[in-house]
Amino acid sequence: MESSLLFWVMMMSVLGWRCFGCLEQERHALLTLKANINYPYFDADGELSYWEAESTLSCCEWERVECNNSTGRVTGLSLAGAMTVDVEFVDGSPTWLEDEEVGYFNGSLFLPFEELVIDTRLLDDFFFLFLLSGLSSLKYLYLARNRLEGSNHSDRLSSLSNLEDLYFCGSCLNDNFLQSIGVLASLKVLALSNCCLRGNLPTQGLCELRNLQELDLSGNQLEGALPPCLGNLKDIRVLDLSDNQLTGNIASSPLITLTSLVYLSLSSNHFLVPLSFG
Repeated sequence: MESSLLFWVMMMSVLGWRCFGCLEQERHALLTLKANINYPYFDADGELSYWEAESTLSCCEWERVECNNSTGRVTGLSLAGAMTVDVEFVDGSPTWLEDEEVGYFNGSLFLPFEELVIDTRLLDDFFFLFLLSGLSSLKYLYLARNRLEGSNHSDRLSSLSNLEDLYFCGSCLNDNFLQSIGVLASLKVLALSNCCLRGNLPTQGLCELRNLQELDLSGNQLEGALPPCLGNLKDIRVLDLSDNQLTGNIASSPLITLTSLVYLSLSSNHFLVPLSFG
């Protein structure tokens, strides 16, 4: 299967910036990745010219590559431009192919990554599932302005047990997303503004994120009263529910139990706010 897209990808790890050597397996993986890039349009500055099998440089010294100083593992990779990739499933896992005869690029290269940022309007559902396959070390995931409305991705996200910050701003999501987000028990920040979410807030899933500190659901089409279970989010400090169609009396809503709040935005809804409230 071929997936062609123009995108900006930047992946970084907090573990370190440079090292003096890289693993041969990862060096080969980077070279295979280069072979699949729509080159040279991607590399107008010639940075990939250093990515050569015969190069005397460690791959940790290549442009766009970051490594951990202690382990020598590739932990950061910056990609921008057009990319054409052949993908097939090997033993149930999506795999980038260099070509039919040469071999394949194993997605395990990305296992050490703790941060993943994909900011584009052209990332599709299939490539999204591929990128997240096996990235269990991720703590920070930024997927703003992408085309992810095709299916419910929470089953894939469930493998990200260490994820703390999740940003889907501007990416249309399945209406059931909030109902199944509870699998990400470590989440502290959840930003879902302008994600085409509709209907009532669920009583399951979202309310199970007891470590959540920041929640942004602004700019959606959510309606109805706030579920009582929202009061379970005792650590919430920042809550933005503005620009929805939510209803109910603020004085009797679960918001009054959220004593850790330092920022609350409820504008452009249909709440009833008593004059004596506050």
